[in-house]
Amino acid sequence: MAVSIASRLDLPARQGRVETWSNNQFEAGTEYEWPFALDRAGKKIDLRLVPSPIESVADFHYLPDVTEGWYAVTDTERQVGFGLVFPTSILPHLWLFRTLGGWRGLNTLIVEVSNGYPNNLRQAIKGGHCGVVAAGETVHAEVLVVAYVGVTAVERIEPAGKVIPKIE
Repeated sequence: MAVSIASRLDLPARQGRVETWSNNQFEAGTEYEWPFALDRAGKKIDLRLVPSPIESVADFHYLPDVTEGWYAVTDTERQVGFGLVFPTSILPHLWLFRTLGGWRGLNTLIVEVSNGYPNNLRQAIKGGHCGVVAAGETVHAEVLVVAYVGVTAVERIEPAGKVIPKIE
C-alpha cells in the first residue's frame, strides 16, 4: 500500500521480531512488544506510525500469533482506509515490510498474512512456526477486503467486516 506520514497501521499483534534484512534502524533478531520496537540507539519507535521518507527507513518484521485476524491501514488526514480480515486458524501470523524512502525510494507498507515464519522454510519447520498441509488435505480460507471512511484509527475489524473505530 502506498503510504505517507498521514498513514497509520493498526493490527492486533502482541509481539514482533525484526528479520535479518539490510536495515540500519533495528538490530536483526530483536524481539519487542507491539507496536513499540527499540531502535539501535535505544529509542522507542511506534510502528503504527509512518515516518517521513527523509528518514530513509526499510525494515522487515514478523508479528507471530496475532490475537485476531485483521489489519487496517488508514490515511488519517483523508479518513479513508483499507482493511483485511482473515482466519487465524489457518493464517496466524503477519509479516510487515516497510520501505519509507529506504529502499528504491518507495513509500509503502506490505502486510502479508502467513502460516509461518521466518521466511527460511528450514528455520520455520525447525522452530515449529510453519503450517502443515497433509498429503491429500484441502485447506479453505475466506479473506475479506474492507474499505472504510470517516475513521482515523481502528480498534478492530469484526469477522463480517464491520470497522470499529479507535477512540483516542
